[in-house]
Amino acid sequence: LNQNQSNGLQSSGSGWYFYNTTTLSFGANNFRQKWGDRKLEDNWRRSNKRSNALNEITNETGDTVQATTAQLMDPNFYKKDIPRTKEQKDSANIKIQNAYYDLGTIYKEQLSERQRAIQTFEDLLKRYPKGIWNLETYYQLYRLYREEGDQRRMQEYANRILREFPESDYANIIRDPKYLEKLEKLRGRLGSMYDMAFTNFNKGEYERVIQAADSALTAFDKDDLLSKFALLKVMAIGATEKLIVYRKALEDYIAKYTAAPEKERAVEMLEYVKGLMGETVPDEKVAENMVEKAPNEDGYVFDESATHYYVLIGEGLPELSQMKGRISNFNSTMFSLESLSIKNLQYSTTEDLIFVQGFQETKKAMDYFNAIKADTVVFEGVNLTMTSQFVISQPNFTRFYQTKQIPPYMQFFTKNYIEKED
Repeated sequence: LNQNQSNGLQSSGSGWYFYNTTTLSFGANNFRQKWGDRKLEDNWRRSNKRSNALNEITNETGDTVQATTAQLMDPNFYKKDIPRTKEQKDSANIKIQNAYYDLGTIYKEQLSERQRAIQTFEDLLKRYPKGIWNLETYYQLYRLYREEGDQRRMQEYANRILREFPESDYANIIRDPKYLEKLEKLRGRLGSMYDMAFTNFNKGEYERVIQAADSALTAFDKDDLLSKFALLKVMAIGATEKLIVYRKALEDYIAKYTAAPEKERAVEMLEYVKGLMGETVPDEKVAENMVEKAPNEDGYVFDESATHYYVLIGEGLPELSQMKGRISNFNSTMFSLESLSIKNLQYSTTEDLIFVQGFQETKKAMDYFNAIKADTVVFEGVNLTMTSQFVISQPNFTRFYQTKQIPPYMQFFTKNYIEKED
């Protein structure tokens, strides 16, 4: 489901009113229209407070300052915030639409005032007949009129959804009331398939990864997880095929999944492969370049006696401070005798890299790796399939952070650490 659809299908809201800046802005404007810009103080509703409020303005930092008499008398003072360019007007219209939709959702979900919700959603459609929230608003009104027992209006909005958005999840729900239940079962199956494929990838069983990805991409035609599955397949291709084949797979992925959050990583991988192709013979396999020739190509060298780090990277982790707090609690409980420290670095625009220092040899680092990976408290609520965890020596870490290429190192890690434990 896309982000907009999931908002409507689940809570149909955007969180508590006071957490949403758009809704707060909308409400604040209504308040100012009625009462003016008044200080929060006793007897604020008294009319003789109004003249004082008019002298107060907000500067660019959000602080309240006194407006001069000259400013209050200058028409341009009141015109400066009027949107004039197309970009400014488009931005203002988007904010208004978001505010309308959020207000309607508050009336419906949090205040249980169906009539006001209906009026707000209807006003949104009248003001923006081709707006950004049309599909979700149609579905909200479809549900509201169903709750009101108004079959005619309910069917009107059902027909709009089927006519204007026939391929949407909302249209499928109207056609089949059990659609969501079936969809959740399918997504559960897909998630299990991905988890298994990811495990197989870390074990180096790349052919099984490719087979699982092909099955998933054939059986499922619409799911956020498919772009991740497709990239996992590309990475498996990179581990088993020639560089030129890997490059083509990456280019095809980037062209197909233009809006996927994994596209940025695919682009980075493509640039890396292009660099390799300028230095290696095209007939050599990527797996050989990335693992067997590591000292020459990626610079990774296995040194069992070197200082090691535990590394965690991933999307969907809790807030950085919270995640580091969980790891700190784990260290205090399970590894209190070790002198461990937790650090973090920026890995990408959407991901942080957390690493734990203090392991003087490979065995201690791997004991830690196996223990924390299995800890359900540390990773409570975390989708582990969206994370990468590994142990890395200090010299290799420097090289890894320069390239920021996970697949090559994961193959090196699997061969030199995981497989040697088995």
